[in-house]
Amino acid sequence: MSKNYYEIFSLPDDATEDEIKVVYHKLAIKYHPDKNPGDKIAEEKFRAITNIYETLRNPEKRKKYDSQFIKQRISKRGANLSISLNVTIFELIERKVKCIAIERRGLCKECAGTGATSRILKKCIYCDGTGLQGFSLVLGAKKKCTYCKGVGKIPDGEECAECNGTALMPERVQYTLTLNPFLEIVRIPKLGNCYMGGTPGDLIINLIIAKNHLYKVSGLNVTRIIEISPAQAIIGDLIKLKVFKKNIQLKIPSGTQDGQRIRLIDKGITYKCDTGNFDAIIHIKIPLIISEKEKRIYQELLNLEKEVPCLTIMSF
Repeated sequence: MSKNYYEIFSLPDDATEDEIKVVYHKLAIKYHPDKNPGDKIAEEKFRAITNIYETLRNPEKRKKYDSQFIKQRISKRGANLSISLNVTIFELIERKVKCIAIERRGLCKECAGTGATSRILKKCIYCDGTGLQGFSLVLGAKKKCTYCKGVGKIPDGEECAECNGTALMPERVQYTLTLNPFLEIVRIPKLGNCYMGGTPGDLIINLIIAKNHLYKVSGLNVTRIIEISPAQAIIGDLIKLKVFKKNIQLKIPSGTQDGQRIRLIDKGITYKCDTGNFDAIIHIKIPLIISEKEKRIYQELLNLEKEVPCLTIMSF
C-alpha cells in the first residue's frame, strides 16, 4: 500500500489507542468475511486492516514502524487538547446538539501571535530557520531547537508586553457538536492549543456514555431484558413495548425458556438510511406473592403434573 498506516485509518500520527481501536472496529465490521462472503477484495482489506491494527496497538511495534516508515519532522503545531463529555444514550439517538466551551492557549491578539511588538518574526539564527539542532551523523536524530522551540522563527525586536513574547494567551472558544449513535471519540482539527508560527493542535472529545438500566446499545442494535410471567412463557403472549419512542410488538412464543433471545429485525435504532435490530432477552419472573385464586390454579397445575407418569432414568 502506498499510503502509510495512519493515512489508511484516516488518523493523525499522534492518534490515541482508543481512536485507533474505534476506526479498526468500524473497518473490521465493514470488510469482515462473514459480511462479504466470497469477496476476495474485502477479505484482503480485512487482513490488511487487522495487520495495521496489530501494529499500531502494540507500543513497541508502533515505535518501530514510526521510526522506519514515517518521515522525521518537527511538529510545528500546538498540543492537542483532550476533554470528556458526559452524554446519555437518549441524547445520542435523538442527535442532540451540545455546545462545548473550552479554555485553550490561543494566539495573542496584541501581537497577532508573533510575540513581538513589531508583529514581525525573523529567522532563528541558532538553527538557521530549520527548527532543528544537532548533528545527526554523530549524535543521532536532530532535536528541536531550544532557542526558538522548533518554530524556526523568533520575534523581531521587543517582546510583546501582553504575552511576554510567548505569542500565546488564554482563550475561551466554543464548538457545537451534533451527537449521533456511532460517536465515541470526536477529533476536531485545529481547535486545540495554538503554537507560535505553526498550526493549532486538535481538540479530542471523549464521550462518556451513561449506562442505562433498561437498554444495552451497540451502534444501532438494542438489547433489553424483558420480564414475563410463567403463564406467558408457557402459553405465549403479545407484548407492546416503546423502545426509544418507537412502538413495537414483541411476540412471546409458547414454551419460551428463561434466557431465550428473541430478535426483531429492523426494530432497533434508525440513523440516516440504516436501522438496527432489537433483541429481547427473556427473564421468567417467579412471583413472590400470589392471590388465593392464583394459588388454587397453580395447585391444580401441580396436581396435573403429578398425574403424568415420570420417566425412569436408567444408569448403565
